[in-house]
Amino acid sequence: MKGYDLQLRRQLVDMIYGAIPFSVVINILAGLVILATYWPKSQESAVQWFSLVIVVMFYRLGIYLYYKAYQEEMAIGLAEILQWIGTFFSALVWVSGLWYFLGKQGIAYDFLMAFVMGGMASGAITTLSADRMTTVTYIFVILGGTALWLLVSPNPIEVMMGVLVLVYLAFLISSSGRIHKTLVDALMLRRENTQAIRALKAHQAQMDLIFDNVPVGIFFYDTEFKIVNVNQYFVQIFDSSREKLIGLDLEDITDKRIEETIRIPIEYNGLEDGYYEGEYHATTSDIDVLVRIRTTALKDSKNRLVGAIGIVEDIAQEMEDKRKIESFAQFYIQNPNPVMQISCKTHAVLIENDAARKIHEGLLRRAPTRWERFLRRVCDGEYKSLDLRFDEKIYQFDIMVLDEEKINLYGRDVTKERIARERADYLAYYDELTGLPRRKLLFEHVKVAMLRAERNGTTNALLFLDLDNFKQINDSMGHDVGDDLLIQLSERLTNLMRTGDIVARLGGDEFVILMADIEGDAEEAAMKSEIVAQKIKEEVSRPFAIKGRKLHFSASIGVTLFTYGRDFFDLLKEADVAMYEAKTAGKNGVRIFDTALEMITGEKSELLQDLHSAIERDQLALLYHPQIEISTGRCVGAEALLRWEHPRRGVVSPDIFIPLAEESGLIHEVGQWVLRRVAQDCTRLNLDYIAVNVSIKEFVRSDFIETIKTMVRDGEIDPFRIELEMTESVFIENFERTNEKLQELREMGFRFSIDDFGTGYSSLAYLKNLSIKTLKIDRGFVKDIGINPNDEVLTRTIIDIASHFEMKTVAEGVENETQLAFLKKFGCDLAQGYFFTKPIPLDAFIEWLGRRCESVAASDDADNKPEK
Repeated sequence: MKGYDLQLRRQLVDMIYGAIPFSVVINILAGLVILATYWPKSQESAVQWFSLVIVVMFYRLGIYLYYKAYQEEMAIGLAEILQWIGTFFSALVWVSGLWYFLGKQGIAYDFLMAFVMGGMASGAITTLSADRMTTVTYIFVILGGTALWLLVSPNPIEVMMGVLVLVYLAFLISSSGRIHKTLVDALMLRRENTQAIRALKAHQAQMDLIFDNVPVGIFFYDTEFKIVNVNQYFVQIFDSSREKLIGLDLEDITDKRIEETIRIPIEYNGLEDGYYEGEYHATTSDIDVLVRIRTTALKDSKNRLVGAIGIVEDIAQEMEDKRKIESFAQFYIQNPNPVMQISCKTHAVLIENDAARKIHEGLLRRAPTRWERFLRRVCDGEYKSLDLRFDEKIYQFDIMVLDEEKINLYGRDVTKERIARERADYLAYYDELTGLPRRKLLFEHVKVAMLRAERNGTTNALLFLDLDNFKQINDSMGHDVGDDLLIQLSERLTNLMRTGDIVARLGGDEFVILMADIEGDAEEAAMKSEIVAQKIKEEVSRPFAIKGRKLHFSASIGVTLFTYGRDFFDLLKEADVAMYEAKTAGKNGVRIFDTALEMITGEKSELLQDLHSAIERDQLALLYHPQIEISTGRCVGAEALLRWEHPRRGVVSPDIFIPLAEESGLIHEVGQWVLRRVAQDCTRLNLDYIAVNVSIKEFVRSDFIETIKTMVRDGEIDPFRIELEMTESVFIENFERTNEKLQELREMGFRFSIDDFGTGYSSLAYLKNLSIKTLKIDRGFVKDIGINPNDEVLTRTIIDIASHFEMKTVAEGVENETQLAFLKKFGCDLAQGYFFTKPIPLDAFIEWLGRRCESVAASDDADNKPEK
């Protein structure tokens, strides 16, 4: 099996291991037969030999159970070796029976033993043929040993039997080869069938997009004449609905005038198309419409008829125009569209208007052969309409047969329609902005690369490139700058790659590069592709000159290697996973895909799906951490802390699920849930405020302010009892826009605090220009008060800065009396930490508040009690 790919080897090994229980049972039963046969005269030998059979069968059953338990983790090579060892020793045990029993009880018994050996060998080609080497080994040992024993026998009959056993051995080896090939071919066929289904689904998605946007009525029906799908334009023409139309049996329609048109493509197996033009009474809506219907057979990739497609045009206006005249010449001579009447006998033009004359005479002068070919096709009777090019325009002529000689041609300019169709065909394969191939064309090149890799023994690579922070350029500098950047980048990538490599744009700032025919083994191919990826990184890092400015960028690149027999969309996913890992690791990096990356991404994806439903399933909860007024000991506020109790994983750390929510955009929904829950809890808490953390990803969203306004307007939250807590990065991102948002929130009644002050981009600029009411001193400074003089100086400095700006300070992480005394001494306003209590649920927090109020009141009474 070494010559097969890993997936096929796994399937073949599964088949071998799946047959082990049955094989064990057969071996034991056959052993019992031998034991019973030779027991009367060879009891000791029979017992010894049968014991060997049992030992080997227990080994085979053991590896079977081990494989079933650790199938996913077990290396395929190890599984192959273990089963081969079991089969080999099974064969040796059976051959050893020849030495135990043959020649001891007469030729009849010897024949029986040879017969059993032949039977065991025959059974092996059915249970072991998934692995040719194992089958040949087993058959060769069993029958070869039997033949050897018989050939050295002094009995000429047994010698003759030995010769026959050798012939049978050759026959079984040949048969096992054919059976093995049949198994492999069957598995390969099943794999190809799976890939074909995937490709069909992708093709169906593309067809659905076109199907729902094409400006004509389209309907599909199967070989049983039942409608399987219709587009929206078809629904409009017949003033009906999809529910009524899909599933309709066309053999049951009331108007039989189109029956032949419907039947022709199916009954003639696609050799003829159906056509109908005229009035039709709709079955589902009971209205009369004037339509033109063309039907054409649909066949699958193996040229099998699967149904037909119908194209329907509403020709009410066109027919109305035709009914206005009695004579062709009377009306159409002045028609701006080209119309003419021709004689099929002489190919002469009998009647024509000015527009038709211009085309007719122009072609006779410039391209008489093309004109004659057009007339021949008109008169052949095979077409209902034909296109004719003249003066860079395309005219479509509808053909109306008057009699055996005369034909009327009604023309119209369809140049724009044809150009639009050609443009649509182009855009299906090429990106409009950069001119690079799109996904569809890349798919075709990947298929060709796989075929070449199979033929040449080379390796291919897909490089998935994504610009870092491209969205910020679009948002801050405009999409025209972003477009200019993408055009320059596409040129650089194209110039950098080898001839024959493909640079494609999937959309946005995502580019995929196909490197084909990389020579060397997988390790060498990985090294070469990584070298190219590093060169791309260097090329991207060079400044881009756009509108007189030099802009600098970086890129994250994921790489996946492949040869042949792979699914295109799986390859894209692998490269995307590797790119995402490069971006997560700090951006501006290169990652080569391996299964570990896929597992990490799968874990994140599963956790994200669970987070989506966590709100609905009431798995999120809030804990409250009190903020104590140091001068009085009163609890004046609290910070709301979000927690997630996962049903399987237990408590999921905010350090894990908050970044995940930010990356996915779910943080906006989570933030709204927190605000609403805090607003509900405020009604049970007699506090000045509750502090709520606001993520920068949430704050910078364009609809953040409108969402808050709606919640305030609907009475869901009370802004006067909520303090919005943000990190310094919010103010660095876009100072002017941040200031505008803060002003709007302040006017609603919200107050603000800066979290973890001193750990980030601390700047007095935003303290001076923004009306921030509170600074939170990071726990990293507070924990070493009394230990590290530098932290004490920094803490005092932050308190002094806040005091100068008339701001309050909250010290986080207070855990002992020493820290609290220091903070009180130097004028810190509020303290928060485990010294008072750990974060606790609402009900426990209410009880704690009650005890705290009693303690503070008792302390005040003691302080105010007069001395005796």
